[in-house]
Amino acid sequence: RPSKGQFIASNPDDDLGRGGQRRGDDRRDDGRRQRSESRPQKTATSEFAGITVRGASAEWLNAQQKISGGKFDPSEIQKQAIPRIFDGESCAIQAPTGTGKTLCYLLPLLQRLEIEERDPLAKSALRLLILVPTAVLQMQTAALCRALVGPGRAETVTMLRRDADNTRVSNIVVATPRQILELLDTPLTAPAWDTAIRWLDMVVVDEADRLVAKWNKIQQRHRAWEGK
Repeated sequence: RPSKGQFIASNPDDDLGRGGQRRGDDRRDDGRRQRSESRPQKTATSEFAGITVRGASAEWLNAQQKISGGKFDPSEIQKQAIPRIFDGESCAIQAPTGTGKTLCYLLPLLQRLEIEERDPLAKSALRLLILVPTAVLQMQTAALCRALVGPGRAETVTMLRRDADNTRVSNIVVATPRQILELLDTPLTAPAWDTAIRWLDMVVVDEADRLVAKWNKIQQRHRAWEGK
């Protein structure tokens, strides 16, 4: 006979368990947790410069809004350029330093990639090439790009380096023109990159005026290296 306050379960399938815990309630709680975990997570969204931003980029924008106290507004050049780039226009952007020109092209192009990556072939192809004049700008651009795609997809952004395995091609590549030229001229990397460039449909030339000035020097050195 059970003592006062003691619960006895006649078999493991009874509603009552050890210590008076109800197994039926536990099963219902487990079911709720499983259903909650199986539901797709709501995708973050944010409105910026006339476009709806989704996913990790939206989370980044929302974080910037909190950090700035709700004052992270698009600059004038961002208002003009972002919707056009998102619509697929080719644009030349000129604005003073500090007006957010890097975000001007990264935000809309990354959103386009997110929409278009439903194609299985596109997921493993080089889609966006960003050419920059210096290693410092290369690191800064790659860092912002990785922040916008989120930690779960940071591996889709490659910053070319001489000490890295450059035979692997990712969706987004940040490089100097010299690095690309060397990859196409090196027997070990040329096959992969020659194929990758055929898929390429988005190219950014950041600080184009500086790149044009450097390009003549790069070509001269390249011809000298080839003995021409």
